[in-house]
Amino acid sequence: DGNNISINIEEIVKADSKRILPLVEDYIKNKEIADIGCGTGFAGRFMSEWYNSMIIMLDIEDNRNSKNKNFNFLQSTSEKIPLDNESVDVSYIQYVLHHLKINPVILLNEAYRISKSNLILVEECNIENKYSVNKFIDKDIEMNKILHPESSYPIIRFFNDHELDDFIKKSYWIIEKQFTLNNDDYLPVNIYILKK
Repeated sequence: DGNNISINIEEIVKADSKRILPLVEDYIKNKEIADIGCGTGFAGRFMSEWYNSMIIMLDIEDNRNSKNKNFNFLQSTSEKIPLDNESVDVSYIQYVLHHLKINPVILLNEAYRISKSNLILVEECNIENKYSVNKFIDKDIEMNKILHPESSYPIIRFFNDHELDDFIKKSYWIIEKQFTLNNDDYLPVNIYILKK
């Protein structure tokens, strides 16, 4: 039943957002945000509903859930985001880097260009235990089949802490704060608040 799948996706993203968004509340509340790689659009919707954020959703394809079609959407690539310089307060990139076929620094610098102040970067982090990584990749593939049945978002690779830090150092951004959320069943999630 497609309806039940939709509700399930919404609940999964809501549970995740309840862990992540309070950590970045001061940076997203009442702000205009570019949700880069928005996917189903639920994370952006929760920012809008809970923190009065003004959301622009961007992705390579429009795979938003029907409940999230009322937000502004722009088709975008990782190399070129169709927004003017410093046209949004904050950029938000969640669970995107492991799908990129390009160097993540390119996307981070595009986010820098369009943002007035900050980037919130949320990414699963590779760990040494290969069983955990393979288990998570399998789970992510299954989840993407549900989230985006019409398209494929292949997992290129998960990066470890050092690689993620290195991408940020090679970009224009500076790390202001960092959090790690540990998951029992999945990879830990790194949350970076980056500033200009």
